[in-house]
Amino acid sequence: MALLEREVARVPADGVTLVGSSLGGFYATALVEKTGVRSVLVNPAITPQEGLRAYLGPQRNLYSGEEYVLTEEHLGQLAELQVRKPARLDRYLLMHTTGDELLDWRIAVDHYRGCRQVVVQGSDHGFKEFGDLPRYRSRIRQMTGHASRIIARSLFSRQPHSSRLSSAMNVFFEEDGGFKAGTVLADNNSSLQVETLHGKRAKVKAAAVLIRFEHLTLSQFMAEAHKVSGEIDPAFLWECCGEAEFSFEQLGREYFGREPKAQEGAGLLMRLHAAPTHFYKRGKGRYKAAPPDALKSALASIERKQKQAAQQARYLEQLGRFELPEEFRPMLKELLYRPDRSTIEFKALDQAAARERLAIPKVLEKCGALPSSHDYHCGRFLFEYFPRGSGFDRVLTAADPGVLETSGSNGVQHRRCDHHGDRRCVLGHQARERQLAGGCAHRRARARVYGWIAAGCRSGKAAFHRLLPGKQDHHAAGFRDRPVHSFGGP
Repeated sequence: MALLEREVARVPADGVTLVGSSLGGFYATALVEKTGVRSVLVNPAITPQEGLRAYLGPQRNLYSGEEYVLTEEHLGQLAELQVRKPARLDRYLLMHTTGDELLDWRIAVDHYRGCRQVVVQGSDHGFKEFGDLPRYRSRIRQMTGHASRIIARSLFSRQPHSSRLSSAMNVFFEEDGGFKAGTVLADNNSSLQVETLHGKRAKVKAAAVLIRFEHLTLSQFMAEAHKVSGEIDPAFLWECCGEAEFSFEQLGREYFGREPKAQEGAGLLMRLHAAPTHFYKRGKGRYKAAPPDALKSALASIERKQKQAAQQARYLEQLGRFELPEEFRPMLKELLYRPDRSTIEFKALDQAAARERLAIPKVLEKCGALPSSHDYHCGRFLFEYFPRGSGFDRVLTAADPGVLETSGSNGVQHRRCDHHGDRRCVLGHQARERQLAGGCAHRRARARVYGWIAAGCRSGKAAFHRLLPGKQDHHAAGFRDRPVHSFGGP
């Protein structure tokens, strides 16, 4: 290394280009960072002190045949020369093969991120195609001349994207359901390595590339494409495109009356992609106009959703002021006890509760829809167990909570005592009671009595004790097992 440093120091840095392969690329990197010369790295080693540890001991030079001993001291010297992160990014040209059997090309691509890179599919560690392809030699020649160096620096150095020169090859491609633009760093025929507008590097399939362009920076290209897209009316496009399947290039020639520019084609693609109601995608850059009936239905659906969104926003605004919308009053019980989460009323109520950090019943209480928590819980009980209401049938009267009389069309009356002692029917006979117990009218009567219990007392439990004094289990069994017209215990 000392000898190399002396030789490099004799010539101006701009007049020297180092070409290093494998371990030579490792040495070249150290010299570039120290002296500022240019370098071409061919399958370079990144951490040779780790890879050579397996070869400690006696070794033979493959070229001179000289024998030597590789020691830990040698590995320590290599570790001292290692460049953790290249800083002179414009002074490197990385050339790596994916078929390298010794070194992982992905590690080198990541280590020299921001430098000019050429990734070749296949080949081997020796890069046997290095001297056969003129395009590789032309890239190396760019490192040797002053004019070529200026162009290379402007294209590949790490500068803000807005200041890059327009000579770089850029692509407009589709990825993850959207469109992006990027600068090509490496073209491997079937795939490309690109750097997007925000500096992210990605591997893009060649089949996903829709437009290739030059003479425009990425930010300028995307800004003009969005402007063109905003000026295009999808309804007008739908009317003039016809029923047959078409490509965006064909539609662009008809729409602009000439061969569209790159940014115009990109803007047209964005508009076609953003109007799925008008155009159905049929492949790479190909679309078909939607049938008239389907378009009419889709537009009606969009209009309906817009109206619902506006109505929901109005509900939310009123609830934010703790004002109950009039549309909520008929469905208040459903919103509280059995909400349909797909309705705009519940969505607005749920959003208002989340925004105010309150429970839904608390929001309705502040809006004046719930007088108290007792009304909320009592209403829930009635809603769940008495959905048809808690009133009495006309055949039932309740003069006193302790006495219940029923009068049917047969004239038979029934009475139950509300005191301890023998519980028996005062009037009627047992056979007639069994006959009446099977009737639907008396089953409805039992439900109405439950309604009286809920409406006339503070809780169902207290009502059971008032109507049937004694143990709770005894009373529950009486209501469940005894004939419906007696309403008594066993």
